[in-house]
Amino acid sequence: MYTLQQTALHKLLGLFVLLLGLPVFINAQTYESEKAFRDQQDSIFGILLANPDLAKEKIDDLIAQEDQMSDTTKGLNYSLNGIYYNVTGNNDKSIENFHIAIDLLKDHPYRLVKVRTNLGTALRNSRQFEASIDEFEKLLEYYKKEDDSARIAKMYGEIAANYNMTLENDKAVNYLTKAISILSRHDTGVQSDLGVMQQRLANTYFKQSRFEFANKLYRKSMKAFKASNQLNNYYLTLINLAESYNHLEEHDTALITINESIKGLETFKNKNLLAISNGVKASILVELNQNEKAAKFYSIAYNYALESNSDRFVQIARDYIISLVKLEKFDRANLVYEETMPYLENSNIEYQYSFLLEAARYFSNVDDFEKAFELSEQSHTLKDSSYYTNKQELVDELQTRYRVHEKERANTQLKLDVLKKEKNISILTLSILIAVFIILFIVIIWRSRINYKNKVLALEKGNNADLTSKLEVEKENSELKQKLIEQQKSELLGYSMEVSNMNEKIESLIKKFDNSDISTSLSGELKSLITVNKSWDSFIERFKEVDPDFIPRLSKKHPNLTQKDLEFCSLVRINISYKDIGNFLQISHESVFKKKYRISKKMELGQETDFQSYIIQF
Repeated sequence: MYTLQQTALHKLLGLFVLLLGLPVFINAQTYESEKAFRDQQDSIFGILLANPDLAKEKIDDLIAQEDQMSDTTKGLNYSLNGIYYNVTGNNDKSIENFHIAIDLLKDHPYRLVKVRTNLGTALRNSRQFEASIDEFEKLLEYYKKEDDSARIAKMYGEIAANYNMTLENDKAVNYLTKAISILSRHDTGVQSDLGVMQQRLANTYFKQSRFEFANKLYRKSMKAFKASNQLNNYYLTLINLAESYNHLEEHDTALITINESIKGLETFKNKNLLAISNGVKASILVELNQNEKAAKFYSIAYNYALESNSDRFVQIARDYIISLVKLEKFDRANLVYEETMPYLENSNIEYQYSFLLEAARYFSNVDDFEKAFELSEQSHTLKDSSYYTNKQELVDELQTRYRVHEKERANTQLKLDVLKKEKNISILTLSILIAVFIILFIVIIWRSRINYKNKVLALEKGNNADLTSKLEVEKENSELKQKLIEQQKSELLGYSMEVSNMNEKIESLIKKFDNSDISTSLSGELKSLITVNKSWDSFIERFKEVDPDFIPRLSKKHPNLTQKDLEFCSLVRINISYKDIGNFLQISHESVFKKKYRISKKMELGQETDFQSYIIQF
């Protein structure tokens, strides 16, 4: 009995343990299952861009098993499905799947904001710009509350992308500038996002044909991509940079840039990007007039686009045909035409139209006018079809363009008003400056003239003082000289008088001796003494010292005067009486007057001229 009771107890205990462990076991099994699903989702996300078709198969497999999944895992399935449709261009289905994902992830804010970001992008791709901007603005408010500056910057960038597509470039530039400003303040972790914003802003400038600004920003974004090791974006941006150089007519630099891009993209083996980059290289070579090389790289771009089923295949084929026609390689052009036609319907209508138009020109060049006319008709039909198919879209776009135009016109008018005011202010400022300059100039000239006059007056005053001083000195010298001359004249007159008196006395003695018995020898000695006193040399020497210029000047004016005449005039000059002159010269008083008369005649003096006064004043 004890054994039976013990056995029953063991069974009950085992059942109790089983009941307790069952939830733990179920939870463990659920966790493992959820983890497996999440691992599959991660692998799908990794191949979505590289192989979207394979990714779609795996997404469908997961959705088929969604009854085994939590709402969170289900929501992530529909998020992946939305991304797939976004990549493949089915915007309506993309938006539908993102809405389902949002409903399933409403209790998970971290995952929810990522899905809503993708929804905003899908709305923009479907040209629902207002809805897209509204979605991103809600996300912007969320990230502002979270104080997540990097995400705030990203939302600014997404809003800017919408304004870029609505041609509201000023708003786009404003938001992108805000985003770049925020991201530039981050030291690390946002270099890739910074590069994306700079690239978007560069694309905006490129569309505005502001190629220099675009070029500068492309180079900045490349630095950011390189710093964050985003080499795929780096080499992709090199394509844009090369195109900007080409528009700036820096074709050699553009060629170097696109070569670097091609070399880098070859490592990623992305044939679509290689098709685009080789096509850009070919267009650069066309600008350099290297048409043979251009055709070669159009061929490479064409083959890559064909292999990768690129959405630009028809566009590249069109450019390739243009290049071949230019080189008159009509057979190859025809082959490209035939290879491209099966893919024509799957391409953008604008690409179809431009391709058919260039194909028509090709057939016209080879004189197949019937085919050329047929293709021309098809191209114009496509153009009309494109118009009617997209009529509402075109109306919306025209309305958007009109609003943008009105805003631009208002901004232009405002700028003109501001410029007018600035111009008026500038003119007023310039006028004031000119007036101030003129006043300063007048003041400077006036002060300069006053200073000059003062200096001249001071100089004249100094010169007058010097002149007065000089005149005083000259006057003193003249007076002193005159006194000296007068003294010398007096001495000369005295000497003459002495000689005259001595001669007169000797003459008187001789006459007395002649009446007496005095010896003849004594009379002879007295006469010889008179002869000595009559020596003229000593008188002339003394006269020249007193009045050195008189004889030369008188001789020059009256050249017919003899030496004796000059000597006579010298005696008259020192104001000696005619009687003394006669005694000095040992001639009679009558002879003196005769001599004076004869000299006056030689000098041609008139009767009214007094000879003595004339000589003294000469």
